[in-house]
Amino acid sequence: MGELSAGKLGELISSFDKDRNYFGPYKTSEEEKVKLRAKFISDFPREQILDMDIEDYVFGKIDPKTGTSNDSTFRHRLEFEMERFGGIRGTPAVKFGIYYDKKTQKCVYNQKKYNSPETAFEGIKSEIRNILYKIKSDHTGYKSKTFPAY
Repeated sequence: MGELSAGKLGELISSFDKDRNYFGPYKTSEEEKVKLRAKFISDFPREQILDMDIEDYVFGKIDPKTGTSNDSTFRHRLEFEMERFGGIRGTPAVKFGIYYDKKTQKCVYNQKKYNSPETAFEGIKSEIRNILYKIKSDHTGYKSKTFPAY
């Protein structure tokens, strides 16, 4: 294979960016993206995000009244609604630090590190706090030392 020039690489990247959703399930307009983002921020404002409880975060718990999972949780919406901004969808669910197992309906979390779902969730909120602080302070990005999936 020959070398790839910077100009040719730029052309390939531009072509990919233009066509990357050609076969994809989402053809979201900028207007729709603005609305999705605004709704997410309205439902999970920065000032209140650290006050959410575990039920507002964790996805997978079956509601006995409806027989379905709550699709309005932070984790579910981040993974499935916000994928139009960059994908984090797919397995393993443990990348979110905690989740409900579909079959057992029990919280799954790192039991070697945490002694309960509540302490695992506090660890997750600590990471969210760090991310929010980093984003607010310098916008250079964030690399978690606690959760390798970040």
